[in-house]
Amino acid sequence: IPYKRGYLFYGVPGTGKTSLIQALAAHFEHNLCYVHLTHPRLTDESLRAAVNQAPKKSILVLEDVDAVFGKDREKFIKDSPLTFSGLLNALDGVGKADGQVFILTTNHRERLNPALIRNGRADVHIEFAHASDEQIALMFARFYPFSTPAMRQSFVGNLRSALASRVVTPAALQHFFIMHRRSTASKAMESVQGIVTELDLRADEQRMLE
Repeated sequence: IPYKRGYLFYGVPGTGKTSLIQALAAHFEHNLCYVHLTHPRLTDESLRAAVNQAPKKSILVLEDVDAVFGKDREKFIKDSPLTFSGLLNALDGVGKADGQVFILTTNHRERLNPALIRNGRADVHIEFAHASDEQIALMFARFYPFSTPAMRQSFVGNLRSALASRVVTPAALQHFFIMHRRSTASKAMESVQGIVTELDLRADEQRMLE
């Protein structure tokens, strides 16, 4: 029985999937191997070879797996020679899999075929959601280590009031904190409207693209 482990990281963009993968690789001193499933010349054989030739202590990352095959195994990249069964065989470790770690990522778990993410291929499913109050407070404390617990909770309250019923991703929060890295904690607490303004700008840009 091959010794391997598979994970599915899913959730909205900007919630930390890629960042966690990089942190895990650094912490456990593993190689990071990104497999681009959308490459137009990726075949079943070349995918199998890529998996087999990955160095020991590697994390093989297959990002945005929903962009390749749909829930009914339909192929989204029409000219791609890669088949659904070839992808499953690679995840099953046909050829070599001892010690391999696979991480699949997607923004839309509901669009994936169940066979792709069943136990044995994606043993653990981890959802990445919008920032919780606890995460917001922890990020504030990380950027402003001398802030008091009361200040952190006040920042959370100010942000939630400014957002109203809206939500915010950790990536948007990080951008805000980086932009205010030279500000005091008190100044940052007063500037939460900047996060809302940035969200509005992003929404307007998305509507223009659509």
